[in-house]
Amino acid sequence: MKPFTRHRRISVSLLTALAVAVTAAFMACGETVVETVVVEREVVVEREVAVPQTVVVERVVEGETVVQTVVVEKEVIVEGETVVQTVVVEKEVIVEGETMVQTVVVEKERVVEVEKPVVQTVVVEREVEAPQRSGGEVTVGTVYVPPPLYLPSAQPSPEYWKVHAWGITETLLRTDRDGAPPNHGTPGTSGLGTSWSVDGNKLTFTVREGAKFSGMGQDWGPLTAHDVVFSFTDAGKEGSRAARAGSFNDASGRGIWGCAAIDDYTFSCDHNPAQLSPEFFYHISNENGLVSISSKNVYDTLGEEQAILTPHGSGPWEVTKQVGNDEMVARAKLDHWRSPPLADSLRIIEIREASQAAAALITGEIDIAQIPNSLVIDTENRSRGRRVQITGGLPQSIYFGGNFWTDQNYQNDDAIPPREGHKPDDDHPWIGTGPDDQNANTVRKALSYALNREVINATILGGLGRAFYTEVGYEPDTPWWQDHWLNEYNPEMAKQMLDDAGYPDGFSMGFWVPPDSPFVNPEVGIAVAGQWRDVGIDVQITSEAYSARRPKLVERTMEIPWIFVNQGSPPFTGAKYNRYNSNPGWNSGIELPYDIMKDWDSRYSGLNAEADAEAIYALNTEIENFLQETAVSFGVVELVKWWVSGPDILKWDAYRHNENAPNSFDRILLDQ
Repeated sequence: MKPFTRHRRISVSLLTALAVAVTAAFMACGETVVETVVVEREVVVEREVAVPQTVVVERVVEGETVVQTVVVEKEVIVEGETVVQTVVVEKEVIVEGETMVQTVVVEKERVVEVEKPVVQTVVVEREVEAPQRSGGEVTVGTVYVPPPLYLPSAQPSPEYWKVHAWGITETLLRTDRDGAPPNHGTPGTSGLGTSWSVDGNKLTFTVREGAKFSGMGQDWGPLTAHDVVFSFTDAGKEGSRAARAGSFNDASGRGIWGCAAIDDYTFSCDHNPAQLSPEFFYHISNENGLVSISSKNVYDTLGEEQAILTPHGSGPWEVTKQVGNDEMVARAKLDHWRSPPLADSLRIIEIREASQAAAALITGEIDIAQIPNSLVIDTENRSRGRRVQITGGLPQSIYFGGNFWTDQNYQNDDAIPPREGHKPDDDHPWIGTGPDDQNANTVRKALSYALNREVINATILGGLGRAFYTEVGYEPDTPWWQDHWLNEYNPEMAKQMLDDAGYPDGFSMGFWVPPDSPFVNPEVGIAVAGQWRDVGIDVQITSEAYSARRPKLVERTMEIPWIFVNQGSPPFTGAKYNRYNSNPGWNSGIELPYDIMKDWDSRYSGLNAEADAEAIYALNTEIENFLQETAVSFGVVELVKWWVSGPDILKWDAYRHNENAPNSFDRILLDQ
């Protein structure tokens, strides 16, 4: 083929663009991947270009791979020096029938030397290979399907994490994975928030363009900074039921306040850089998800009441049906900004009985379910599935509610009125007047010695957990363990201590065991109650839903012990006294004296998790010694909550979630 030659002079005084675009298109399960290379430059050139073009037609066997290479060489004068730049793009194309291979070579480019330097910008935009989609429907069994609650102020635990973990809504930040669960990730810029910066007391975020709200077949428009500001403000408003609502109206410095949009995709919030909780960015990420983003348009169009009841979000699944205590059904959003779900639809059904969930997995009626430790191995084997761990260990602790021992807030020195739940009388022998009430301390210590932690682990957790003794997590396998923290099972000592405290025949006591919390294994609570009965305590178990009884913790009317996850999970980067705070909002039903909390808080404030690690370890050791002496709370066992996936699930890329929430249903690949 004869080459085509032309000669011309080009004089350019402003920025021009030379775009070398090589497009590689191929089919990956019906999806096209496009790669583009763009080169911009400012230059004055006189060039003679000879472009030989060769077209080669080859017939290849169906399904064979052809490699095509395009080479572009150009000489560029950069401050008097000649640079040859070569762009090579190779692509594999799966073809059927005939394939045309075209090679284009720029043979000669003569550049006239000029004094003005060349400005070049290379921009590469690439869509990586789209993941294979299987189609089909993913069916999940869970102990609780919540009713529609789609404003942050209406979402207590566990409702607030279900909607984002299940992929209906999204959080502002998304963690960059650090290995498979239970490893932590780091809040990064791969979510709705693409960047953030700190300038004095202003925390400024940039919001991703391209995310969209939808739900129940309705398009609710783009997600903008106005929606994020609306959601944060709604979470922190007066009367909000949001978990840790104070983190979003916290002028005392632990959280943020005063959020406002700068433009459609930028907003800022006030904060105190020296006081902002180091966990705040986890709280607004998908690993915790205290607040997911709701649509201001839905609120403005429908009003508050209907906005709460209208399923909507920017996640990869769009709800088509949601009935509380029954089921949720969703369809895949094929145009989701991140990537479409690998399955076509999602169905989440409520199965409260663990044995029923195990049976449904074994028969193939569902694909995923949380299974109690005592049934995990049998269910895994009989279903031909596998265990999946979403979070790390969940140490279970007993908190003796009603021990409110302060009349002053340690952070702002404000006076605190008497707490309704503080009843240090004969009917509540576990409630003391303060840390020096030795009678109440003795009663609580006796209840710790009454527990056979090893038996609970073996029988309830199937040996998949371990005995746990502390609140701060410094167990025998850590370098900070102290032997006197080991309260081994001793029922005779427990009975003697109750006798010494004036209760030789025991007493009656309520005990709250939340049946629906992702943090709690109710069977552990039932076992604890049984062992307390063995030493003479008439235990009355209250199995009230966490969301229903949580207001008692906020209102400080809690007056009975209860079981919950403690603060002892790694990483050990913070001081473990927040459960006993006197600030507005949630605590564990316990408030420690002003002078003690003031001292701990002043010593912890300003410490750096890495640079001051030893100081934090020493402070936590002091905290644990106080808790051991008063026994106002103590550990029982550490459990690992397992999810079992059935044999039809080929792949499930879940991330760690602090609430042990099953997540990333959009990343499930089915065997179809």
